[in-house]
Amino acid sequence: MKKGLQIMAVFAAFLFVCCEKDGLNYTERKIVGSWDYTKVKYTRSWSVSASDLTSDYETIQLDFNADFSANYFNSATGETGTGLWELTQSYSDDNCVNTIYASFTDDENGELSQVVLENANVCNRKMQASYQEKDGRFRYVLEK
Repeated sequence: MKKGLQIMAVFAAFLFVCCEKDGLNYTERKIVGSWDYTKVKYTRSWSVSASDLTSDYETIQLDFNADFSANYFNSATGETGTGLWELTQSYSDDNCVNTIYASFTDDENGELSQVVLENANVCNRKMQASYQEKDGRFRYVLEK
């Protein structure tokens, strides 16, 4: 009887360790993966028409890992970078606003760069996001 309880205790402890959560919230889990830019548009602040910049981004891949590390790869130039990412969530009225910050260090020259994806919305392996700068707004569509 004692031996049976010991075996059950070891088995229960094993299950507890194996089922431990990874520390990611629901939205962060949806972000984890490899992402490719499929559409990039830029609209100047004073303009109503958008420029299509997709060809400048279509060779770039962003990897967001579950341990909050990140990788950058540009297949056209061979550039690679490693870094970290984080998701911030803020609330405006009743709406949740997701912003992804990813900082990369170029593996060759050590130069630091940052990717900011504001208003990030992930649904069915597709992410829509934007980035507002002084002179205009970028709109991105990325896919897993």
